[in-house]
Amino acid sequence: MLDLDAVGAVGGFRRSASNLSETAKKKNKKSNVASVANYPMTPPPTPPPSHSLSSLLMANSPTSPGSRSPTHGFGALSPPPRNFNSPTPGFDINNAQPAELVQEIQKLHRKIVKIEGDNIENSDHIGNLESSLKENETNLRVAKQQLQILQREKTDLLDQIKKLRSQLDEATALFENAKSSVQEEKKVIENVLEEERRAKENAEKARRQLENQMEELMAKRSKFMCF
Repeated sequence: MLDLDAVGAVGGFRRSASNLSETAKKKNKKSNVASVANYPMTPPPTPPPSHSLSSLLMANSPTSPGSRSPTHGFGALSPPPRNFNSPTPGFDINNAQPAELVQEIQKLHRKIVKIEGDNIENSDHIGNLESSLKENETNLRVAKQQLQILQREKTDLLDQIKKLRSQLDEATALFENAKSSVQEEKKVIENVLEEERRAKENAEKARRQLENQMEELMAKRSKFMCF
């Protein structure tokens, strides 16, 4: 927001320039007065921030911001000081010629244009930063969405791993049960085979004994027949 003292100072500056030009007319300085009157006074552009313009105009002013009349409202401007000095060091506005005033006004216009250019550049820089911030926020939202998707996939995979582990435990238990059953059956079969082998050996032994006995009987019979 523009400082009210700074605005009043600018108005007083222009009124002082007008009064000086009228004084010059009374002293028959027609050539200089004509140059001042015919000089194109373009209105200044949009005022810069209050701290820039107020510091520019009130740098050499002997008055303080408290010179505003207390009887006026906040929107009223206090009358400009009579001993207003130019922001340019060494320039006395009270003793300046109209041409010098024109040059001083041109300098002020150039300073205002420069300040506005800096303001536009800063605004562009702020716009770039805001666009970069929006882009980063968009990327952050996308990253958060991807993270949520990955977390859901991770949860699904963990559930699948739990199911597979439970199935593996069941299969392992079934395998152990089948293994123990097979081992028991194997032992039973081995015992049966061992018994059959022993029975076969006993039968073979009994057959041999029987054959020996038959041979002995046949030998005794042959001897008996000879007698």
